[in-house]
This record gives sequence, structure tokens and C-alpha cells, in this order.
Amino acid sequence: MSDAVHRGPGRPKNNVNTEEMGGPKAPDIVVPATGSFSYDDYEPLEVVRDAMADKKDWADKMRFAQEIIKIRINETSDPNAELRVPVCVNGVLSHPVYGNHLPRGIEIDVKRYVAEQLLRTKPIGVKTVQVRDHDGADTAKIIRTVGNAYPFEVIGATSRDTDWMRSIRAQV
Repeated sequence: MSDAVHRGPGRPKNNVNTEEMGGPKAPDIVVPATGSFSYDDYEPLEVVRDAMADKKDWADKMRFAQEIIKIRINETSDPNAELRVPVCVNGVLSHPVYGNHLPRGIEIDVKRYVAEQLLRTKPIGVKTVQVRDHDGADTAKIIRTVGNAYPFEVIGATSRDTDWMRSIRAQV
């Protein structure tokens, strides 16, 4: 598929859409046919503490989070989806005009931390399927998928924006 067709008419190449980015992989879980189930068979979630090296590092992160970026929240064909996406960060209005309910389909300027909240809304879907294990016994496999609740596009994204978005999307 050509780049022009994939991106749509009038969409500049330097825009980045969250639907086109990879996300975290939630590993599948196979429930044993007999015996007990142990979480030791699966990689544990790693808790990473964001320790600041110094106050300058913290100030740089806060300045980065306060930067204004232009986004467009993708429209949806889901008749049950919200027409305006609810986003609130620490009780602060997400947008001076639209408040905490951002419209879909139009370009709006928001602070980076508002876009980060949209990136972090990753619902996990769960599906259980019947499978046979290597001994031929019937068992169940739990398949987990990580989605993106409110996909959006960053207009005029820089390489720094793309790296930042990939970093947030990769986190579970």
C-alpha cells in the first residue's frame, strides 16, 4: 500500500498516529489441564521506579510535559463511543475551550501531559480459547491483547515526539 494511500489525502508525512504504533504485548497464559497453576511460569511485571537523578532532571521532565502539541483525536464508527473524549489530569482542565471533554476529528492544541493520558488509556482485551496441550489433554489458553482506547494523531511530530510516544506506548 503506498504511503499516500495509507496516510490519506492531505495528511503530511510528519504526523504520527497512535494506531500505527506498536504497543506492549501482554503474554498469553495457558491454563494446565491438571495440577496447579503457578505464576512462576510467566514473567512477572517489572515495577520500575522513576527515580530522579537530580532536581534539574525533574525540571526538564516537567518542562517537557508542559509543552504544547497539536493533536487530532481519531473519529470512530462505534455508535456507543463518546463524541467527546474525557481527559482530566490532576483536576486541571485539559483544554481552555473544551474543558475536560476533547472533541474528535479536529486539530486542537493541548499540553503534552494531556496527550500522555490519551496514550496511557490502553484497555486489555481477554479471550479464552479451548486448546489441547502437548499431552493431548483439553485445556484453556487466555489470550490478552492491549489496545488503544482513544487513538490520536500528533500533527507536525518531530523525532522527539515519536520517540516519546513509542516509549509511552511500550509501557504496560
